[in-house]
Amino acid sequence: MGRVVQAQSNTYTACLKINGGSGNLSNVAIGNAPTTPCNNGEVQISWNQNGPVGPAGAAGPAGPVGPAGAAGPAGPVGPAGAAGAVGPAGPVGPAGAVGPAGPVGPAGPALALSTSELYFGANTEITSSSFPGQTILSFPDLAPGTYMIYGLAQGYVDSAADERGGITFLINNGTILLTTGPQFYFTEAAGWQEQQAAGFTFVITLNETTTLNLAAYKGPGNLTTAVAGGGTRFGYIKIGD
Repeated sequence: MGRVVQAQSNTYTACLKINGGSGNLSNVAIGNAPTTPCNNGEVQISWNQNGPVGPAGAAGPAGPVGPAGAAGPAGPVGPAGAAGAVGPAGPVGPAGAVGPAGPVGPAGPALALSTSELYFGANTEITSSSFPGQTILSFPDLAPGTYMIYGLAQGYVDSAADERGGITFLINNGTILLTTGPQFYFTEAAGWQEQQAAGFTFVITLNETTTLNLAAYKGPGNLTTAVAGGGTRFGYIKIGD
């Protein structure tokens, strides 16, 4: 019997000779013809080397995980999300440097100062013994504004036997005491006469038209005489609107 040579073809051809209960193959070739024609008493036969497909075998164990593949291209940008809540305010930053001084502004309008002074030279007896006193000098209807009030008050008293008393000068608007002026208080023996003088200066702001009076009253004793002396002055300088 010739040598069987495996090739790429799936069909084999040979000569079969049957001898009793067995058979011999000869002239085996790949393809549809034997290597040489069959002799008398031989039969040319062909067959395919692949048998029928057998049943599928059981699944083998899973192989190891292969390496990660290369990253795919970036996807398209998605739509913007909703706005987040406002965060807390940050800490206050340090104070900035002081800027340069600005230019000097134009001069404002000049203040029109107004002044006035009252004076009497003759003595005036004080008969009032309670506030608001007896008006000695008066500035009627002063316009609203800021005023410096000044003056010099002079006075003297003459007491009766075993009596004591004094004279108080004050500035008022007829009902409300604004400030007190000089006060003279005498404690000498009966029949003693004494004269004193004192100056005063103060600033007051009037919010409405007002009359200012320099007034005086005597007390607390029963004085024989209480006098605002000659030379008493009462004046003002308007220093602001």
